[in-house]
Amino acid sequence: MWLCEDLLNPILDRLKNTLDYIRLPKRKRLSDCATLPKERLSDWASLPEDLLNLIINRFEPCDYNRLIAVCKSWNLMASRLHKDNRIRLSNQPPWLLKRSCHGKQYLFNYAKGAPISCKLIIPDPYRRMLLCGCCHGRLIFFESPQLVVLDPLSGVVIKLPPFNNRFFKYVDKVISSTDPCLGSKFEVLATCRYSDVVAHLVFGETMWTYSERTRDYYTYNFVFYKNRILGASKEGRILSLNVINSSSKDSSSPTRISLEEISSEILSEVLQGTPNLDTFFVANTNGELLMVARCTRGKYFIFKIIINSNGQIDLSLVVDLGGHCLFLGKHNSTSVMASNYPGYFRPNTIYYVRSQGLQNCGGFEEFNLDYQTLRADDRCFAMCEGSWFVPSLKLVTS
Repeated sequence: MWLCEDLLNPILDRLKNTLDYIRLPKRKRLSDCATLPKERLSDWASLPEDLLNLIINRFEPCDYNRLIAVCKSWNLMASRLHKDNRIRLSNQPPWLLKRSCHGKQYLFNYAKGAPISCKLIIPDPYRRMLLCGCCHGRLIFFESPQLVVLDPLSGVVIKLPPFNNRFFKYVDKVISSTDPCLGSKFEVLATCRYSDVVAHLVFGETMWTYSERTRDYYTYNFVFYKNRILGASKEGRILSLNVINSSSKDSSSPTRISLEEISSEILSEVLQGTPNLDTFFVANTNGELLMVARCTRGKYFIFKIIINSNGQIDLSLVVDLGGHCLFLGKHNSTSVMASNYPGYFRPNTIYYVRSQGLQNCGGFEEFNLDYQTLRADDRCFAMCEGSWFVPSLKLVTS
């Protein structure tokens, strides 16, 4: 079916208006029901598939994310019709979520050097809160005494159980194992500022599990990888956290967290005498886990995490990213193939955004591994806090 622009554009505008309406608070929706045209709520998913293909092909990631979040039938329709479109959207380069000192936040397309025309749904109480995490397209804030997981594109909020540990008062960093909207159980790990306690939660449980006070965990960056929790400190130390579940037969043995120090000769040799590192974990598009150490003098070292068949962990030094480029940040790190975005990203390059809180100026730098060159990018200095944001496409399977 062929459709002219004059026919297709009004249909697309009406659909986007419907999505805007669905995003309104329930109370607001009820007040608008009397004046809302009936066709605005019609089941447009029953339109001919070739027409829907044309419509969905016009969607940007923000609109597509809102579409598939409406209900299961719309999600299944999008999944059935547009596999190629999903692949295109899921391969989008990460956006930069910029937050100003005045609580204003917006998405920035670093590849094109321009803001993204997408309205974020962040309730007022969270606009001036420090961001604790940015995982799987979700923002995580600490609203004492609990964590709030927010989808800024749809406005969906999940509140986790409150903390009940006296050493856990100022949450600094939070990571999750998967997208909480996928339906499967996901895990959450939180570290507390200036505290030697780490907290772990499996979604669905009502109580957090806390570690013993044995480490300055707030100096570590953690990652969920292949049913493991790995951490790297500012001193370049690597450890593995193990959550040991309580036995149903023995109620006297509660769930606990143990740790295992991982020694690596190559890590000690390369980073010897290099204090106060910034460490990051990032998985490349091949599923390999990399650990990146950023030195204060503006140099980067990259290591690949190797897990053998016996479960033992070792590291190897990486001198070539194989055409990948890495996006590093306090709250989220990701990777893409530079060849997928010719003219926008340089291969074997690290893009790092520094976040120091809403009262300090953030920074941005670009490091090329081939030439060992470092440069600052002035386009991204107009922010106090920045995080890489990758929208989650919550598609269900039929």
